[in-house]
This record gives sequence, C-alpha cells and structure tokens, in this order.
Amino acid sequence: MFEVYSFRAQQVIFLARLKAGQRGAEAVEVADLLAALIIEDQEGFSKALSDIRNLPKSAAKADRKTHAPFFLPELASDLLASLPEMHTNSRASPNELELLLSQSAVRVFERAVSLCAELQHRYVQPLHILAAILDNRSSRVAQILDRAGITREGVLKSVREKQGLASAIPEKSPPLNADPEASLYSNRTRNVLFLSRQEAGMHGSRTIEVEHMLIALILEDQGSFLDALFRYDGVGVDMSCLDLRPHQSFLTHERANELLARIEARCSRTQPLPKGLYLPMSPGLKRALNEAAILRDQLCQRQIEPSHLLAAIVGDESSWGAGIFRQAGVTRANIIQFAQERT
Repeated sequence: MFEVYSFRAQQVIFLARLKAGQRGAEAVEVADLLAALIIEDQEGFSKALSDIRNLPKSAAKADRKTHAPFFLPELASDLLASLPEMHTNSRASPNELELLLSQSAVRVFERAVSLCAELQHRYVQPLHILAAILDNRSSRVAQILDRAGITREGVLKSVREKQGLASAIPEKSPPLNADPEASLYSNRTRNVLFLSRQEAGMHGSRTIEVEHMLIALILEDQGSFLDALFRYDGVGVDMSCLDLRPHQSFLTHERANELLARIEARCSRTQPLPKGLYLPMSPGLKRALNEAAILRDQLCQRQIEPSHLLAAIVGDESSWGAGIFRQAGVTRANIIQFAQERT
C-alpha cells in the first residue's frame, strides 16, 4: 500500500482537524477543510500551527517546498473571512479531544479519491479535494466559492494543465521504515505499532503488551491517530509516513469508548518511561503478530492490516484484554468477515 494523499494534502487534513477544534466543533466539517486548503495554499501551514496553543512542536512536519498558489492572496483573505460566519463559535475544544469527520466531509474525501483515479493521477492533492467540495453545488461552502468565481471546471482545468498544483506531477513516494520487514505491514498497521509503544511507555511498562496494542487498535480504528499524539508529551511523528485516509471503522463510536475505558481501567500504570527507551514486545504480542501474518496469507491479502492484528488477538484465549472484546460480542469470525468485505 502506498500513500494516496500527497504530503500537502495530509497537511490540509491535519490542519482541518485543528481548525475544527479551535471553533469548538464536534466534527470536522467541509468548511474546516476549505479553510485548511486556503491556508496551506498560501503556504501558511507552519504559521497556523504556531498559532494553536498547546500543540507539540513535533506533532507535524511542515512541507517547506514552495508551490505556486491557486488562490490570489486577496481572494484567499476574503474567503477565509467569510467562513467563520457559517458556524456558531464556542469554546475551543482541547487538542486531545477526538473529532470525527462529518458525513459531508467523508463524502468529499471519497469523491477526491475517485477524481484522482479518474484523472489517472498518483496522489490526491489539495485541488482534488477542492474540486470535490465544489461537486456539491447546493452546499453553503460551494456557494461561497461560486460567488467568488471559483468553479469546479476551473479547478479541474488547473489540475489538468498542472498550474497552481504540484499534484498533477507524480511525486516521489514518501520514505518508508528502513526495516526490511516494513512492507509486511500497511501504513495503518505501522501507526498501530507506533501507538502501542507509546501506550506501553505511558503506562510505565517495560514490555509492550497485548493490551497496549488493543488500545492502539481502538484509537486507530476510530481515526484518532493524530489526536492520540497529544496523550504522549514530547512525542511527534513524521507525517510523510502516515496513512491519513478516511476509512470505515470496525467499531461503533459507543462500543469503542466502552472497550477503551474497560481496558484502560485494568491496565497497570506506574511512572512513565523515557520516550527513547527501547521496549521489547511481550511473548503474547509476538504470537499475535505471527498469527496476523498467517491470517494475512490465508486471506490472500498483500499486507498485514489492523483487522488481522485484532482478529489474532481476540482469538487468543490467554489475553484478558481479548476477553473484554469477546464479552462485548466482538469475535474473531466477525473481524475476519469485516476484513474480507474491505478487500
């Protein structure tokens, strides 16, 4: 699996989440995406991060490569000024609070991916997302753009002519982990492995246990990888190695919160460990990884995905964390069925 979203598009997604939090929203809306698109287009990503309070400086890495902006500076300022009027601002949400994508935002991402494929481009870029926003002409955000003279046809023309958009030119694939076995794991699975290490360290555990991975699997399943970074002081990640594409969650939001609370309540917690300390995997977790690899082969799938890991863990009778999942009605069989339906 390679990244479908370009580094610039990933920065837009990250910034949209932070913008939604600034206005106290319960979900990331299309207006947040547009605001993030404009800011990134005007090369304002780094400044926008510096304006957000209590954001770890290492939480995201800015793409410092210059690009030709699509919006004129005056138009960009006018559009940004018009967007706050669409929402009732309230108290800003904490950075660590989980914010999901609204249904309209999910549809924008789905359409952007489809548009990228239709145009035979390698990566989804910011203007693919902008064109997808304009697909829904009845939306208030699209109407604001229309009044400003921004049309879907005009955006697509820029995409095709490679003007104001580096995306139409295939870019080098983001670097992957130097580990020779890295290709065994999808980017989403590597996100889970990263979170598992951080959870173990935060709980003061000298080994990464199955239950730490279960916490990581729940957070990643709910699309909360970036939000989870705020749980760990001083931890950042290179966004060029992330898979930030929206995905269908296996667990409902209510079920995920319930499972997370029950597992965290039973996890022992001592003094957090230093961030750079090497933590080995427990024997139980190693067994789960081996079983996930076997399951991947049985399903004839290319890489080990989070669903393979979860199925492997839930099928292990010796894990108390897996028992919590089984008590909640989550079985190995329905996880495998979900994995098969996604291929």
